[in-house]
Formats: sequence, structure tokens, C-alpha cells
Amino acid sequence: MARNKYPEVTVEKILDVAQRLFLEKGYDNTTIQDIVDGLGGLTKGAIYHHFKSKEEIIEALGDKLFFDNNPFVTVQKQKNLNGLQKMREVIKLNHIDIDRTELGKQSIPLLKNPRLLAELADTNRKLIAPLWLQLIQEGIEDGSIQTEYAKELSELLPLLTNFWLIPSVYPATPEELISKFAFIKYLLDSMKLPIIDDEIFGMALHYYQEDNIEVGSPLKCNVVVNHHVELSEEEKKAAREAAIKKLQEEELAKLKKRQQAKRENNTEVQTQLTLF
Repeated sequence: MARNKYPEVTVEKILDVAQRLFLEKGYDNTTIQDIVDGLGGLTKGAIYHHFKSKEEIIEALGDKLFFDNNPFVTVQKQKNLNGLQKMREVIKLNHIDIDRTELGKQSIPLLKNPRLLAELADTNRKLIAPLWLQLIQEGIEDGSIQTEYAKELSELLPLLTNFWLIPSVYPATPEELISKFAFIKYLLDSMKLPIIDDEIFGMALHYYQEDNIEVGSPLKCNVVVNHHVELSEEEKKAAREAAIKKLQEEELAKLKKRQQAKRENNTEVQTQLTLF
């Protein structure tokens, strides 16, 4: 049997077909046979020669999409941005990469697999954390970032976003995920790394709530009006931003209230201890 002279081409074809099918049908509804049928001419044996399972295919596909559109490489070409702005831009570029975002959602349940979880941790430690560290240090040098914990935060960021915010690792409702994201913002702001601005917070809301903040939708209230008000696109945008800002402030207020309650409880305990 003749060997494949161009294994890289075969792998590329498999990943291209798998990407199309995963996005069209979903990961769970796509079989290896579907991928074989989409390749036209290759056999299952050819696929299993390169990938042991469907899990390995989506894992390789995630890596390919990241390196094809690496946001860290992209921002380094934008010389007009400081370190803090580049960090924010990485988050925004990652969010608008629709294919990778969708495949990322589909692969979340797979993180229950200990092997995949361990590989993700290894990737975060060896690849993602150093990339964040480079941007944090750049921000410290240009004055846009004042934190004293560059290395610690560069390691913490991928742990929070790629583990703590993953429901299959730490089960959480959409409301709890939003509260967690607000906590991350509060934590990073406290450490003088304010990378989560209003726009990024709004992106998180849309991601976790699937764009449930709708401007112009009917509200249940007892006020009756005799005319219809049509908002312009600019007014809708402003109203949406105000709603996001309000929710952000509410979540941060909850965190501060809990923190204040803990401080008061600690004071009471210390007072009681000094009585004896």
C-alpha cells in the first residue's frame, strides 16, 4: 500500500471538514463516518492514522484555529497600543473569533476528561501564561499598568478564565457565571490590572446570557401610554450600554457588600476574643 506523501495536507483536509460539520451539525451530532463522507475518497483508516478519536480532532482543530488567528501575535503588530490596551484587545479579538468561540462552547463538556483537562493546564502554563506576562511587563514599562504582581497574574488569568469559568469543571448557572466574572474584574482592578472594561464586561454578559439584554422588548408594568416610541439604533446602543453598566455596578456592589459583612464579622470575633 502506497504511503501518503503529504500527511500535512491530509490532516488539513480532515480538520477543514470536521470544522464545517461541527459548526453545521454540532460536535455531538457529528460522527467519524460523517467526516469520512465529507472527505470524498479517504477511509476511516486514514482518519484514525492521524487521530485516535473525535476528541483528538476537535482538540487539534482548536489549536489550529488559535494559531491561525493568534490574538497575541495580532496585537503585537499594533504599535499604537500600550500594554493595557493590547491585553484588552486580545480578549476582544478572542471573543469575535466566532468559529473558535462556537467550537470552544461545544468542547466544554469534554473537559470532564482528565487527559484533556491536564493538557489544557499544561498549555496554559507553557504557552498562554508567558504571553500574558509579556503584555503585562510591556504595560509596566510604558506606564499603563502599575501592578506589582506581573508573574502571579499572568498565571492566574488562564486559570480563572479557562478553568474557574468553565461549567463542566465548576458547575454554575449563567447568573453565577456573571457574578464570577464581576468578581474577576474586582480582583484584577484591586491588583491594579484593570483589563476588564465596560465593553469586555458587556461581551461576557452576551456570552453567558446569549444576548438576553434586549432593548425595546415589552416590560411588565402598570404604566399605560397612548403612543409608541421608536428608538434609533444609537439610542438602543446607549440603552444597552446603560443596562450593562447597571448590571456591572450591581454585581460589584454585591461583592463589596459581602466583603464589608466579612470585615464586620471579623471585627466582632476579634472584639469577643479580647474580652478574656
